[in-house]
Amino acid sequence: STGPILLAINPFKSMTTVYGKGLMELYRQQGEDKMIGSVIQGGTDQPSTPRSSPKNGSPAKATHNPMSTPREIPTADDGKPIPKNYLHRPNGKLPPHVYQAADDAYRAMMHGIEMQQLMRGGGRGLSSKGGVRGGGNKKDKADESEMPTNQSILVSGESGAGKTVTTKIVLNYFAMLSQKTQEAVEENRVNVAGANGGKNGNKDTSIEQQVLQSNPILEAFGNARTIRNDNSSRFGKYINIAFTHRGQLLRASIDTYLLEKVRLIHQTGGERNFHVFYQFLGAATDQEREDLLLNDYTALDFNLTNQSDTYGRRDNVDDVDMHDEMVRAMKSMNFGTDTTYKLMRLVVAVLFAGNMTFSTLRNTTYEDTAVLNETEASLAVAQLLGVSFDNLAASLTSKVIFARGDMIHKGLDQNQAEKASEALIKSIYGAAFDFIAEKINASINAGSENMPRGGGARPKPGKRRNSIGGGDEPINIVPPGGASIGVLDIFGFETFEVNAFEQLCINYTNETLQQQFNKFVFKLEQQEYEREGILWKFIPFPDNQDVLDLIDKPRTGILQILDEQCIVDWGTDKKFSLSLYSTCDQISIRFHVSPTQRVRNKFAVEHYAGFVEYSTENWLEKNKDQLPAASAELLESSDFDLLGQVKKYVRSEG
Repeated sequence: STGPILLAINPFKSMTTVYGKGLMELYRQQGEDKMIGSVIQGGTDQPSTPRSSPKNGSPAKATHNPMSTPREIPTADDGKPIPKNYLHRPNGKLPPHVYQAADDAYRAMMHGIEMQQLMRGGGRGLSSKGGVRGGGNKKDKADESEMPTNQSILVSGESGAGKTVTTKIVLNYFAMLSQKTQEAVEENRVNVAGANGGKNGNKDTSIEQQVLQSNPILEAFGNARTIRNDNSSRFGKYINIAFTHRGQLLRASIDTYLLEKVRLIHQTGGERNFHVFYQFLGAATDQEREDLLLNDYTALDFNLTNQSDTYGRRDNVDDVDMHDEMVRAMKSMNFGTDTTYKLMRLVVAVLFAGNMTFSTLRNTTYEDTAVLNETEASLAVAQLLGVSFDNLAASLTSKVIFARGDMIHKGLDQNQAEKASEALIKSIYGAAFDFIAEKINASINAGSENMPRGGGARPKPGKRRNSIGGGDEPINIVPPGGASIGVLDIFGFETFEVNAFEQLCINYTNETLQQQFNKFVFKLEQQEYEREGILWKFIPFPDNQDVLDLIDKPRTGILQILDEQCIVDWGTDKKFSLSLYSTCDQISIRFHVSPTQRVRNKFAVEHYAGFVEYSTENWLEKNKDQLPAASAELLESSDFDLLGQVKKYVRSEG
């Protein structure tokens, strides 16, 4: 079923009186009161009118909540009063808020856990507060899977709408709820067992803080300034948060999707590359600069950071401060000082790789072949990656052809060598990002390897994309009797002056999410009304299934045609375009191509959010997303141990 839908507007400024601990407490109190059947009236706890139980018609007894605190009106984090509209509640409810959406998901999860406990216990079980609750008839265990225990929150919107910040607000609220539950448990333990209770393990950092500390790390390597947003997530993430039967946050896992690696090579005017480059260049110590060959280099000196002529942030966030915060977060996530330093070494190697240049020589067979120029940049790349200059040059200026089990090296021209260099940059950085996500997961889902598959509240296990084995493996992080809440933070719909393969992937994702919205909010609800014979008026809504068919339908979809071109040896971007025009233009009214677009290898799709024109340049290369075999051999020859750890995340030819 679908829960409440909240529209949150990005104010593009700090709102300390609308988001903070004081307001969190108000929504927590309201959620607790809702669970125990009381309402806040005049600043005191007053029981509500007894409600009828939907099961047997008996009144539900209102009890005092042991976690509720005295109803003092809190202030904002900066000491200012909370806006009156969050305190004056004629209907007895707080206004819609991100905190409310998060609280609704948490309370629904706790209700589901309690109901499952009651069914397993034959009508008696632990309540969400840890006490014993009675009532209800014995249920068949087969009904457990039907209880809506696990919850999910989808944070969607166009680029710059505030999805990343909203996700952090949700995570902060869950962390607060978990800490409040822990405090209540510890207080009860002290009361029962004496002063020896109240210990929270031997961890230096709580799991709630560790989950929150993942943000500055992932944002440094995965976020960037765009035209619309100074801290735009250039990747998608799904955060699965596991709770115990008492509602305490136990562990979490993070799946990452679609890192925008093309940003490493090209940025449009007014945009930046990923934050980590500017952060480290601004914060590196003199010793780090000497060790990593940076000397007096700044962001102005690297092709990967100077091409857009944009270096700062408009949101008054200091890159040096953000680097320091990232380093502290890595320490709390058990990265270790050595691993942090080596990641910065890899970052600098990527920067220098963007400055490498090539020349053209004509060989004895009168063919033009590329030569890697022996410059300060190329020598630095070889040293930082732990390879010889000759091996680096050979990997970028030749390709490996597999023929009947043999490998044949063939020279590349200058354009091909530059493409090979770009592929090396994207592969190394992408692998480092996956390595970081894996390190974070190792910290926040410790103990999940001992969990039975399908344990806990019998969740459907997801796919861990960044598994240690390098493949997609199901992982269950939910403890027995517990449940989970998933939070999806994905790219918003995008349309730019030039839209490429990345924009189609992003917009396809949003089309899929829109179809899910249509399905659960309109289609299934209206089908339910029809089955129950409820008189209602049909609600028309725009159905985008035909757009999804255009993109992913077998044999005729855009992505299917692209995959076919990638399989054959003679596939090119031009042939892909021609195949699109001959197939899609005949079967879908959502596909548009003009004579001018045919000449320029472009086409347009009428998405649910509007028309978007796409250029098919480099689509085959981007769809394959493979490191040339020669460059893969280079990584194998490296004596840099971190490169040896991250290379397992690299997709290579052969």
